[in-house]
Amino acid sequence: MMRSGLICLLLGALAWGQSAKSPSGAPPPVVASPAKPAPETKPPAATQVAPEAAVITIRGLCDPPPTDKTTASGCSMVFTRAQFEALVDLIQPNLPPAQRKQLATNYANALILAEQARQMGLDKGPRFEELVKLQRLSLLRQLLSQTLEQKAAQVPDKDIADYYTANSSAYEEVELERLYIPRAQQSEAPKEKITPEETQKRQQDAQAVMKKEATDLRARAAAGEGLAKLQEEAYKAAGFKIAPPPTKTEKHRRSSLPAAQASVMELNSGEISPVIEDLNGYFIYKVGEKSMLPLDQVRSEISNTLRTQRAQQYMRAAEQSATTTLNEEYFTIPPPPVAPGMSLPHSTPPATKAP
Repeated sequence: MMRSGLICLLLGALAWGQSAKSPSGAPPPVVASPAKPAPETKPPAATQVAPEAAVITIRGLCDPPPTDKTTASGCSMVFTRAQFEALVDLIQPNLPPAQRKQLATNYANALILAEQARQMGLDKGPRFEELVKLQRLSLLRQLLSQTLEQKAAQVPDKDIADYYTANSSAYEEVELERLYIPRAQQSEAPKEKITPEETQKRQQDAQAVMKKEATDLRARAAAGEGLAKLQEEAYKAAGFKIAPPPTKTEKHRRSSLPAAQASVMELNSGEISPVIEDLNGYFIYKVGEKSMLPLDQVRSEISNTLRTQRAQQYMRAAEQSATTTLNEEYFTIPPPPVAPGMSLPHSTPPATKAP
């Protein structure tokens, strides 16, 4: 009873330990079950320990608790390798070796502290019972999420093939040449101080020069001039002293291009794109050979996409199976109190008529 009651606590502690080590600003992980079992992560030495050998020993702790407190010092609670690995499989299968040791330490410490709490009678009373209910709700929600993820992971081959056909444009690859024109011409700093208006005018003129340059270079590219030569001229016109970037790029898919530039995927081989403007400058593309990625090459990608979509759909359906209504009068946050001698901001009072 003592052991099973600590599963929720260990899950929370383990999750907290993992999040605490995550890099700051890292995006939240996508909730999805792996399509294939994860590789074995047991430490190499673990296989040399017999299944019945003790891997955790807690001296001075009895389970079940003794009726005579004087005998507690002679007790020991022992977990074999088989028992501990069953616990790991229950909480998080294929847990990395370093976190296995952390889990063992946390579990033993939780058992010791739980026994101290039991001796103080903290496992009795309405407060404890309500907290157990909350833990039960959290565990049930997690089990539901895991079950729905496992259900979503069962993606039939036909669904994958249908998705591939319906979204064929997403799996088209194209060879692209790209010409980049800086947004503004670089200019030397003025020798004398100028007004903000004059500074703004200089910036506008510098941008106008490169915008016209982009239009001219696009016309020359359409006439057949090579983009590599035009790229050098673009940097020279912008006053850049560094080497220009190469114009030839790797093969691209629609998803690998910025949203504003994805329209080049609609062009035919050999065509030149219009001038595409964004905050960094101007882009001109020349479309090369196009090809389709075969289904077998993107099968895993499509399966992951469908699995994620279905898991979200299943969870959304579960959440929408009932409706919640909140009393807004109760939950509305009142405005902060006004300090003495201050008044709340107000609109201009209406004009009064002259007498």
